[in-house]
Amino acid sequence: MRKSIILISFILFLIAGFCFAQSEESITITTYYPSPYGSYSELTVNRDLTNNSDTVTGLSIDIDESGTNTGTITGLEVDVSGVTTGTYYAATFQGGNVNINGGQFGSDIYVIGSSGSSQTIDWNNGNTQHITLTANCTLTFSNGISGRKYTLIVKQDGSGSRTITWPASVRWSGGTAPTLTTTANRTDYFGFIYNSVDSTYDGIAQQFDF
Repeated sequence: MRKSIILISFILFLIAGFCFAQSEESITITTYYPSPYGSYSELTVNRDLTNNSDTVTGLSIDIDESGTNTGTITGLEVDVSGVTTGTYYAATFQGGNVNINGGQFGSDIYVIGSSGSSQTIDWNNGNTQHITLTANCTLTFSNGISGRKYTLIVKQDGSGSRTITWPASVRWSGGTAPTLTTTANRTDYFGFIYNSVDSTYDGIAQQFDF
């Protein structure tokens, strides 16, 4: 027992000495929230690069799959789906570039389903969304974020001839909305960018009759 205590004390001494020597670097992990309010960091990696020529990786996740994998491998998963109020981000990058070295980056198509006579397109559900027009429909857009690009896929139902009344927050080049394809079971694509300066969804690309 005494030997164990001595060993643990020695390890703690080494850790304390290491932390002192590496005072410009810190790792913070918090797993308990003392109250439901405030700002918390679950994982913080901080390195002072002043007068330093090192190559520094703030957070590295390496998955080595040498065999045959038939499942799904997720290197990092951040779930904020339980947040229902305010503005929330799964990840924020302050400065620097985001480099995707191999693989793909993006979101799945969020399928709204039948439009009905009115429908709200909540962009928090995904940057690319699909809606099937089952009636002449009045659309509302919500939760656009500055500079983000969005794609709305619009499909006519088996009857066709459905129309859209676009939100007042949507702007089109020249001030005129494009004409939808009204043939049954055909699809149009509409691309937007959210302009937070003017609080508008500006139509920047359209492709028709797929």
